[in-house]
Amino acid sequence: MKEKPIPYDFIFDHLDRLGLVIKPMFGCYLVYRGNKMILFLRESDKEPIYNGVYIATSENYFDSLVKDIGINYPSDFFKNTKKRWIFIPESDRGFESAVLRACEQILKSDKRIGREKL
Repeated sequence: MKEKPIPYDFIFDHLDRLGLVIKPMFGCYLVYRGNKMILFLRESDKEPIYNGVYIATSENYFDSLVKDIGINYPSDFFKNTKKRWIFIPESDRGFESAVLRACEQILKSDKRIGREKL
C-alpha cells in the first residue's frame, strides 16, 4: 500500500533546520524532535472534521499554549485527550497562521511543546 504524501508541508519549510523525524501512523504522521513527539498531522477523507495539526503538550501547559498560539480550541473535541493535544482544525480560517505561530514556538524550543515517546 502506497503511503500518502505528508500533509501541510509548509510546516517543514519553517522547521527544516531542526532535523525532525516523521513517522507514519494510522494513515497520519507523527513528527518528532529528538525523543519528543511534537506534532500529529492528519489529512483524511474519513471524518474530515478531525483533519489538521495536533500539538503535543501536557495538562500543565495546555491553557497557556492555546492562548499564545491564539486559537479557538473547540472544547467538545477529544474530551479525554484535550490536555495532551491542542487541535488546530484544517477548516479554521486562521489555520496556517496558527500553525506558523506554533512553529515559531517550536523553533524557540518552547518547553510546553512535546512529550516523551510513549
